[in-house]
Amino acid sequence: KQWYQRRVAITAGQQQFEKLPSSHSCYQMLSDKFHIEDELFSQRVSQLIEDKISSELDLDEADIYGKLQKLVVLGPGGKFDHQKFDYDDVLSFGTLIIQLPSVFSGGDLLIKNDAEQRVFGNNVSGCSTHCSYAAFYSNCSIQLETVTSGYRTLLFYSLCWDGSGIRPADCSVKTNAANFQKALE
Repeated sequence: KQWYQRRVAITAGQQQFEKLPSSHSCYQMLSDKFHIEDELFSQRVSQLIEDKISSELDLDEADIYGKLQKLVVLGPGGKFDHQKFDYDDVLSFGTLIIQLPSVFSGGDLLIKNDAEQRVFGNNVSGCSTHCSYAAFYSNCSIQLETVTSGYRTLLFYSLCWDGSGIRPADCSVKTNAANFQKALE
């Protein structure tokens, strides 16, 4: 879903990106190497998690927050093979991916759980001017297909339970699939 239309300023030191082994044009920078200067953006991410994602993932009874993990840039030929995100935080139960305004083609997002898979194309009008997001439980894996042109820029957050309310738990394939659709329409 599109939800934020502003430029997002990020500062980082030189040569902080590390190349991911899965692709010749896929780089990441861990969250301790950069800073998001736009405070409004950070506030909107928190609001997005509290207001929309908690509802879309049927977590109205849980108190959740996001913890920034990394910035990923995929250029032509860049892709992610199937990956699960197991963050060290014991309170983590899922992942939020925010696509920053980017001009690119290719790079469809696949979310998979057991035998079920959903494909979400990225030919969304406005992806060069708006942020969009996807959220999913930790029992899911993702794949980003090959970017054929341009550069796709993504922020990855772990979704965490704050210890109060009901603890989020992984859902069945059927429930997760329904939530994928709601989260990415």
